[in-house]
Amino acid sequence: SVTLKFQPIQTRLPSCRIVINRLNEKRSEKIHLRSDSSNIFSYRMDSVKQSFVYQFVYGGQQFAPETITVVPPPALYSMQIRLTPPSYTGDSARALPEGQGDFRAYAGTKVNFTIESEELSGAYLISGNDSTIFKVDKSKAYGEITVKKPIEYTFGLMDQRGQKNDSLPQFHIDIIPDELPMVHFLKPGYNVDLQPELVETLWVQGIDDIGIRSLEILSCRNGECQESVSTWNISPKGNPQTIRKQVIWNLRQYTLYPGDTLFYWAKIRD
Repeated sequence: SVTLKFQPIQTRLPSCRIVINRLNEKRSEKIHLRSDSSNIFSYRMDSVKQSFVYQFVYGGQQFAPETITVVPPPALYSMQIRLTPPSYTGDSARALPEGQGDFRAYAGTKVNFTIESEELSGAYLISGNDSTIFKVDKSKAYGEITVKKPIEYTFGLMDQRGQKNDSLPQFHIDIIPDELPMVHFLKPGYNVDLQPELVETLWVQGIDDIGIRSLEILSCRNGECQESVSTWNISPKGNPQTIRKQVIWNLRQYTLYPGDTLFYWAKIRD
């Protein structure tokens, strides 16, 4: 709301006029004003949404026009997002194209925001009922979150006049699923009777969508699985997504006798 006032110094006339020209319209509005008990002429404009020029006319004198400029709420001029994936993915940090707010990331990804708006005094990220306050430096604001689940988010901005804008576009973050790793024996791949030489060849294959951290063969004899389990570490180097490995398994260490049963299985971790 804007109240325009005119107070003459000496002469006292019963009325004056105010001429208002809105800058985006080709028309003038002339309003006759009456003075109050203090000999002040005033005109109130509620909910001003556009800039205008006003001019008082008192008696035969026209006063110089003055301009009221309506400044819009703060707007989001630019946005830059940098993603730092969790270390288990093996991926390096990357920056999204400027202005891109929708993206997919692994759970645990650190997201750094840099946003910009004119005459900025405050900024924060809004997601549901939560908000994250950003650090403001001149016209830029910086903030960071760690995504753990899919979210929708937007920004709230405040300029140096105290105007707020929390009606900015909504953006969405999707989570890239981390599938469980799989492992199986290609050979023999079924129950087998051991030969007297007690040596067996195994082919083991492991698969994961991100990378394999460890792969082990575990075994136990007869009913000893609750008490004693042997572990053979055949983990690969470099966290590959696929591993196929041939291993020669010397079973003499188990001191097997006719009628014994050796149980074995594999365990994989991404």
